[in-house]
Amino acid sequence: MLKKILITLLEIALMALFFYCLITIADSISFADELHEAWVICQPDDYVNVRSKPKRKSEPVGYLDCGDSFMTDGTEKYGWVRCYGIGEAGEGWVFGGYVVYDEPVKVNRMGYSVSNGKLFARRYIGGKTIHVLHNLDEVKVYWWTEAWCVTDKGFIKSKFIELEGT
Repeated sequence: MLKKILITLLEIALMALFFYCLITIADSISFADELHEAWVICQPDDYVNVRSKPKRKSEPVGYLDCGDSFMTDGTEKYGWVRCYGIGEAGEGWVFGGYVVYDEPVKVNRMGYSVSNGKLFARRYIGGKTIHVLHNLDEVKVYWWTEAWCVTDKGFIKSKFIELEGT
């Protein structure tokens, strides 16, 4: 009876090990052939570095100007997005705080904030607050996407900005 129990436990352990290996292998498969387009947005006359590794202090392998597009397989690591077709290396990492997945529109128009309270302008998408605005505060809008806009005060969610003349 004990021998039967040990054999059953061994079979369960082997099945668990098999599924663990299967999951590990599936996670390591690259889906780089499923590339899609993304864009960078930043302040006017600025650019975003493309780095060799997903770290702020890693070597730059290229750069992207505001509004430039790049190809990605959607891989994200430590807040960085993998990109392809950039610089001499051909691939690298862009900080995700400057990446959008809907094509940005360059607007260069005045706008105003619309909120029921304080509105936070950020250093980059999801970043630290650098300005606090109130309802109807005026801003210069440089770039517009469905989710975010770049203003002279920082990055603000588009739903809280109305462009003048619209």
